[in-house]
Amino acid sequence: MANVRFLDQVPVVAYATDGGITKVPRFLYPGETLTIPKNQQMVGYDFYNLGLVIIEQGDLIDIDGTLYLTHGLLQIQTQITNAGLIVNNGVLVISEENQ
Repeated sequence: MANVRFLDQVPVVAYATDGGITKVPRFLYPGETLTIPKNQQMVGYDFYNLGLVIIEQGDLIDIDGTLYLTHGLLQIQTQITNAGLIVNNGVLVISEENQ
């Protein structure tokens, strides 16, 4: 049997990817501000807002006669507790469990 050297002292770098979706912090503390810029989306699960959330308004884009909006998008999948302020000029999606 031959000597096999498998990744012996070889640096390996792997970059994680999330498909371009930014994650929302679990807690937004008093005095903190979370801004979702136009043409960006953030997804979170258990979100507790004690600060300020700003969802920015985007532009209207015409692609082959179909109109699209590039608003910022905040999507909360499971639970949202809002004891702060949300300024929604974009799109806010909350799961059916919270409605």
